[in-house]
Amino acid sequence: MDLRQWFQDQGPEEPGDTPWVRLTVLGTVLAGVLIVSLQEDFREVGLASATAIAAGYWVSWRRRRAPSRWLRLVLSLVLIAGFLRFLQALQDTVYDPRIPLVHLFLWLQVVHSFDLPRLKDLRYSLLSALTFMAVAAAFAREGTFGLTLVLFGGAATVALVALHLAAAGQRPSPRWAGRWAARVGVWVVLAGAALFVLTPRPAGLRVYWLPVSTRLPMPPRFAGQIINPAYPPGAQNALQTASAAPSTVYNPRGYFGFSSQVDLRVRGRLTHHLVMRVRATRPALWRGLAFDEYTGVGWQMRDDAVRYFSTMSEAITPFYPIHERGAAGPDVVQTFYVESAQPNVIFGAYLPREVYYPTSTIAVDGYAGLRSPYALQPGMVYSVVSQPNAPPPAALQVAAGPIPREIADRYLRLPAVPARVRDLARQITADQPTAYDKVMAVNRFLWANYAYDLNIPPQAHSGDAVDYFLFEVRRGYCEFFASAMAVMLRAVGIPARFVTGYTPGSYNIITGYYEVHNTDAHAWVEVFFPGVGWVEFEPTPTFETPVALVSSGAGRWPVLDLAHSVGAWVGGVPRPSLALPDGAGTAAAAAPGALGALGVLVFRALRRRRREPEIPRIGQEVYDIYTRMCARLARHGWTRGPAQTAGEFAALVVPRFPEVAPVTDAFCHVRYGRAAPPAEDVARLRDLVVSLERRLAAAGSSAAGHPPAAPVALSPNGRRRPGLPP
Repeated sequence: MDLRQWFQDQGPEEPGDTPWVRLTVLGTVLAGVLIVSLQEDFREVGLASATAIAAGYWVSWRRRRAPSRWLRLVLSLVLIAGFLRFLQALQDTVYDPRIPLVHLFLWLQVVHSFDLPRLKDLRYSLLSALTFMAVAAAFAREGTFGLTLVLFGGAATVALVALHLAAAGQRPSPRWAGRWAARVGVWVVLAGAALFVLTPRPAGLRVYWLPVSTRLPMPPRFAGQIINPAYPPGAQNALQTASAAPSTVYNPRGYFGFSSQVDLRVRGRLTHHLVMRVRATRPALWRGLAFDEYTGVGWQMRDDAVRYFSTMSEAITPFYPIHERGAAGPDVVQTFYVESAQPNVIFGAYLPREVYYPTSTIAVDGYAGLRSPYALQPGMVYSVVSQPNAPPPAALQVAAGPIPREIADRYLRLPAVPARVRDLARQITADQPTAYDKVMAVNRFLWANYAYDLNIPPQAHSGDAVDYFLFEVRRGYCEFFASAMAVMLRAVGIPARFVTGYTPGSYNIITGYYEVHNTDAHAWVEVFFPGVGWVEFEPTPTFETPVALVSSGAGRWPVLDLAHSVGAWVGGVPRPSLALPDGAGTAAAAAPGALGALGVLVFRALRRRRREPEIPRIGQEVYDIYTRMCARLARHGWTRGPAQTAGEFAALVVPRFPEVAPVTDAFCHVRYGRAAPPAEDVARLRDLVVSLERRLAAAGSSAAGHPPAAPVALSPNGRRRPGLPP
């Protein structure tokens, strides 16, 4: 359509265009816009667009037959203004143009809603509504999006049915169209859910840029200190080795490990509120802070110096001391969506290589911990690209060499811990030949002999916290397990440090995000191997090891995730293996098409079975007689055309060969009426075909003079098979 034709008036009114049809389309479009407005980036503009679209539909209905030249001229100017505004917004968010694009598309839909003279324009609106749902799916991070998708599917199904009937000139009642759409919608929802659950998800993120929220200005003073909203300044005192009272007042809304010190005498349970969602190429331990000095009752950082790293581009690239760099593995790409207030710790898998953050400057401490100028606030988004150091056990078995002095001075230091702690460490590792064997011996010992328990009582007396855990209470938090492992490894000459952060969280099979809760705060151990670097170990039983987390990045089966979720809800069901086997990426990519094709075949088979019941044996004999007759006639030039019915073909042949009529009638009764004739009639039909063959042989070539045709056969379900005519 050229510009001149676009400005012309429309033709006559379409008989199926009714207010009810337009309301179904409007409801679908509004559903898509409102679902988009549920995302925090589009709440105000989404609600405003929904109001304007509703007004536009009312105007377009009232003016559907009125001249539209001036209206379209005004709409064209408004459209140009919206595009210029989009270009200006694009300059402000050059690294993430998604939000300006969504705003432009909402603007286009508002303009389009004021000019809907014909049914085809309503169809374009439905396509726009589907695009809105795709936008909402790209930004949605909550499992409730699945419910909105079902509601949108119901509204769209009703609108499609109404438009289909309107295009045919019909005016169906809302009840009839709704009932018909409900039946279709149920099947669509069930098929979509089955396809979603049975389709494996290969590893990796397919993104063209890394999301990050709007850049914040740098504060006037940022000394790199730790800011924890749950533990403001003054809530902690310096750790005192001989003190029996904890130095921290426990706050269940925040983890006490995100501070410059960790007191092992603190008791309490964290609340289960959501703190962040993570989209990652594979699960990992989201590292926060590391500690080097054990005081006898907790951990603290001896070195409070930080280095600052800035950038004018989109990525900040921090540099680390040489001993922090190990044998880098495949990159782990993570995007963090903060849901509740957090300390100014930039979480990420160890070791962060690139940081996409809302500020131009971040600080890095002496333990490879990243700190932000601001405490993390709800709505903040940042991305991290990490190069994890996850060597295979074989590489750790042969790791040997002198320990650098800066590592030994910092990570082998111990206070005057009780002698029985050192003796237990030597006893566990006495017969282990390598450092890795010693580490795993201590790890297995803690798994086998101590219980993970969040309800331990306060420490009964003053003294060393690790000694109290190992020999008296024998159960405790993850902080006790990590402390015990680090202290015992240091006692046998292996450098180790205490680390706090978050576990990967629970995987949401609907959204694909890892949902990290306050209760997922965790502590573990990093061990130094000469020539390899720092390697993570999980000393707490019931938690996944770092090696298991690496292997789980191969891909996931949603059906097994669902089974695990149901089993966890019921209780007592072991966790299945959720990872795809190696080399399954190609199969996973082809799985949706294969499952779709299988679904189509099953649907067609069930439909054919319902519509075409089994034909009795005697009916098959009638088929054979009819196809035999058609073959004989074709050999003598009487060929049934591809567009001829059996009755039409018989009408041409019967004047010359009357035997064709009763055979054709019997065939039609079986083929279309599903009524098999008596056995004696089948014998009579066979005799008629024999008589016809004799007459054809006597007559020679056909009087019509048609050339013989290749015979084709009919099967009982109406399909053709080689050998006889249709």
